[in-house]
Amino acid sequence: MFALLLIPASLMGWALLHHRPTKRFAWSSLVAVTGIVLLFVHEIREHPADASQIAAGIGLTLFGMLGAAIANVVQARPEIRRFPLFSMLAWSMAAGALIDGTIAFAMTGAPVFDPRPAYWLGVLYLALFASVLTFSLYYPVVRKIGPAKAAYSSVLVPIIAMGFSTAFEGYRWTGLTIAGALLALGGMAAAMRKDRSGVPAPDAA
Repeated sequence: MFALLLIPASLMGWALLHHRPTKRFAWSSLVAVTGIVLLFVHEIREHPADASQIAAGIGLTLFGMLGAAIANVVQARPEIRRFPLFSMLAWSMAAGALIDGTIAFAMTGAPVFDPRPAYWLGVLYLALFASVLTFSLYYPVVRKIGPAKAAYSSVLVPIIAMGFSTAFEGYRWTGLTIAGALLALGGMAAAMRKDRSGVPAPDAA
């Protein structure tokens, strides 16, 4: 799903930052969405009893992706770039942790801590490398080149995720999933291509 981050980031960039996408970008994005739909059709066919949970997961992921797109565009706005990035990230992450903790406590009660070192190493990795370091490197790129171009990195997400799933979770590829993956990645790759003027499609003038 996060491979499609390029689409809302580009549309919001068009609306708020006047970075107009090209027609090729629109058609390429449609191809990519079709590929993602095929992947979801496969999941629902394989797990019909879990169709409602799969749909809920899709909805929550879409909500998260829209939140990421909004954050990208906001960081690129001139009035926001005047503020120190790292202090903004610190307050944002603190607010996010508080919100997440409140929701988790309301849904499942007090946290249960795993005493195993592997658990704490995982938490440490997610907190430092996958959050603090990642966003500290990513948002300066957003401020410098814009939200649409920065969102190109999201195209790598399904490649890495599907690779891990195949290697460690026993994911089984079918004709439908191969077609979906090729359409999704091909569409996003086409959307990323530069036009004849040398300007990347999502930020064409």
